[in-house]
Amino acid sequence: LRTAVAFQWQAVYFLPNCMDPFDSRCIRSSQGALFDIPHCKGSMEDLQKLCNRRRLPLCVSHPQGMDIGSASYNPPGEGMALLLREEYTAPWAPPKWAVKIKVPDPWLHDPRG
Repeated sequence: LRTAVAFQWQAVYFLPNCMDPFDSRCIRSSQGALFDIPHCKGSMEDLQKLCNRRRLPLCVSHPQGMDIGSASYNPPGEGMALLLREEYTAPWAPPKWAVKIKVPDPWLHDPRG
């Protein structure tokens, strides 16, 4: 949640298998960030409906996805919904229809080219 606030995301959507954001440990570890960003909780189907209504592509990080750090990348005009998950603890896979994007690793990227 602190990352979402730091990157100035507009909102956070919690799926059913996420940790309870109101658990005292979550509030403590997020330093109360939950109270600084709009949020809601729902199913994957509800998230898909929300994305359709707002015309947001649902994106997932993937090593062979579109490189959003490249000069040729043109971001969607309405924004995007980025689905983040714990790779090894989530009991589900991302939807096959999700757009695959490659998020550049800032530690490996040399800004001087």
